[in-house]
Amino acid sequence: MNRKYIAFFKLDSFFVQVEQVKDKALKGKAVVVLKTGSSGVGVVGDVSNEAEALGAKVGMGENEVGNVAGLVYRKTPYDLDLKKSDRTKFKIESAKIFDLVDGEGSNFKIERVNLDEIYVDLTFYVKEIMQNEQFLQRFKDSINSVDIFPGHSCYLGSIFDQEETELDGRKTLFYRVTSAIFENDSATVAFFICFMEVCRIKSLIEERTGYQTSVGMSYSKSIAKLLSKRHDPYSSTLLLPDAFEDVYGQVLISEIAGISKDLMKTLGNCYGATKLTHLINMDQQELRKSLSSKDYELIQEICLGSINEDVKPSEPSTIVSFSTTIPDGVHIYFNVKEMLNGIMKDFIAKLEKEKEMKNKVAATFTASFLQKDNPNIIRSISINLNDKNDSNLLANSCLSGIRDLVSPDVLRINPICFIRLTATKFELFQSTGTLDQFITRTVSSGKDRKRSLSSGIKCDAKMGTSEGKEVEQVGVSVTGNFKKRKTEDLEPIIRVSEEIVPKINDAINKKVIKVHQKVVNKEKAATKKGKTSANKTAKAGTNEKKSKETKVKPKEAKYKAPIVQEGIHSIAYYFKK
Repeated sequence: MNRKYIAFFKLDSFFVQVEQVKDKALKGKAVVVLKTGSSGVGVVGDVSNEAEALGAKVGMGENEVGNVAGLVYRKTPYDLDLKKSDRTKFKIESAKIFDLVDGEGSNFKIERVNLDEIYVDLTFYVKEIMQNEQFLQRFKDSINSVDIFPGHSCYLGSIFDQEETELDGRKTLFYRVTSAIFENDSATVAFFICFMEVCRIKSLIEERTGYQTSVGMSYSKSIAKLLSKRHDPYSSTLLLPDAFEDVYGQVLISEIAGISKDLMKTLGNCYGATKLTHLINMDQQELRKSLSSKDYELIQEICLGSINEDVKPSEPSTIVSFSTTIPDGVHIYFNVKEMLNGIMKDFIAKLEKEKEMKNKVAATFTASFLQKDNPNIIRSISINLNDKNDSNLLANSCLSGIRDLVSPDVLRINPICFIRLTATKFELFQSTGTLDQFITRTVSSGKDRKRSLSSGIKCDAKMGTSEGKEVEQVGVSVTGNFKKRKTEDLEPIIRVSEEIVPKINDAINKKVIKVHQKVVNKEKAATKKGKTSANKTAKAGTNEKKSKETKVKPKEAKYKAPIVQEGIHSIAYYFKK
């Protein structure tokens, strides 16, 4: 059976952790994060473990939680213009963690569910290790101590694991993996290889960002998510297939995602099924008769642990944000412009880095600010620019937007104490010259022609044939803004030397290049043209016998080296990358 190896990372009390990472003095304290509403009154959005122990709960109103003594409050401001709580700070921290995990393995599949939850599919990673005898032996040699996860709260899911201490949990893991190595149980060894890598990533997140995670690891998304909540926060739990019913089978049906209330009621009233294990051990023929085919298939899938759920890779979330704070605030627009200029250099530099590393440019900008007398209300301006790298133009646009929202008289009375510039929406960088714009030829006349490219396009590379070498000519789709000529039988082609044909073919297979047709060499192209001319001659000729064939000597087509434009879609850029 082809097993999957899936981990679920949960950033417990994420909003509280962000506040504690930003302010180290809050570490270990009973922190409550309030989400400010349009009225200025907050609702509890997150609580630390210490605050929860005192009685604070998510969803409490600000007045209600105010009756709990010993709490420390932090508020997320309400964006008056976007009509929602401002979560930019939390998005930035979430993106930082996602990028860290994404950078750890090229063969990982990573799905970000929301700001504080991530699935990681390590199936390809595990298979590579299992197929490499050297790496596999290195793993086995590393299992040389009873405490193989020092400093970690780790458990092996079983019927007794919730009664174990942290040390007992680590010992259980050690005995099970050493037994699997001794018995040459490669299936179990594979799960431990994955679990050790997951624990390494968990440690790396805490070391580099300061955030702690709870982790569940097994062979399906549903099981992994359940395991992340099985023990105390920030623990790691592994479940092997042989303990599925002892652990996942004890889950209440009401806690399983995907089961409707009506189906839940039917299972409870008709069969007395309240736990998953009841469904697993039920007479399946009887169940099939009473349920619709859709509901029955759903139950069967859940009873297997929802093993067909795939981790859907998420695109890295690009967000660039810089801010500055002046506690006393500024009362005139000149000082506001100075605040903007202070963050503009770093902001533009970061945008350039994103363009270079990820090939993305900002589509829109948002300038946000707080006023001293209204610290819980934030104002925002959305900005669109043609020249996104002009720092002076961007600063002036921000200042103009702030002027529209705050008059000089109001600014003197209620100064601006915080300004933030953010780019959250990005798009792929497109240059004026693209891979689709190439020199073309006219087959009917045998005369070389090229399409007129749009003005302002620069050329930075040429690719053609080498003397005495066979070439493969690859036809690609031609799109873009160009002047059309009245030409018949126009064929777009690229000509490349034989050394890089395998790379071009690889790009075609990955659909980087869209192919209309392939011509193996010049002779075939000329032969094809000769056949076309022969057909035309046969139709226009007199009533001669059909046995007499009209022969046309094929003319060898002349070629010129095509021009490849600069930019991310050029062949030069493709091979450079």
